[in-house]
Amino acid sequence: MAPYCPALPSPNFRHHVLSLYQKNKSDEIATTQSAFGPYARSTILAGPTDYDFEIHSLRLDHRFDFANLTVLASTNTKDHVLDSDVTRSSALRTFAPKGVLSQEIMHTKMKTIEARLASDGDGPFKWLIGGMYSETNTDVATLSSLPTGAAVLASRYNAAQLQGELFNRTYSHRE
Repeated sequence: MAPYCPALPSPNFRHHVLSLYQKNKSDEIATTQSAFGPYARSTILAGPTDYDFEIHSLRLDHRFDFANLTVLASTNTKDHVLDSDVTRSSALRTFAPKGVLSQEIMHTKMKTIEARLASDGDGPFKWLIGGMYSETNTDVATLSSLPTGAAVLASRYNAAQLQGELFNRTYSHRE
């Protein structure tokens, strides 16, 4: 165990805290070393990305005379907005000279807690008892559009299906 800190309730108690925040933003994720040149884009539309990731965790350890107790708890969230040029794989590509865009907006939140009590000592019988709970919620929206293509869409789709340049919207929630 780590050296005893006088601010802790006992020399048998330890805690560890971790917090991390990461933001990753890119103007273009679909660049590659290709026939178009080093790190060139081979798509009509740009594919910017925006990711935010956050994690917080706490670990508590307590050594008793007969066993060691460990409690772990954490939360993490991830948000991202990912634009993808899907022109080449879309059935709309024949009348979408400005491209077909798919945008995914996702939010995930996860919580976990685990507790375990493990025997301590050199005897022939060892034991471990514990439990864990985890909960994850994810919301995803996928929006498909024809940038500057509202007029083209209006000529091919029912007006009730459209929302400007948007022609397809899907939403999901998972627990």
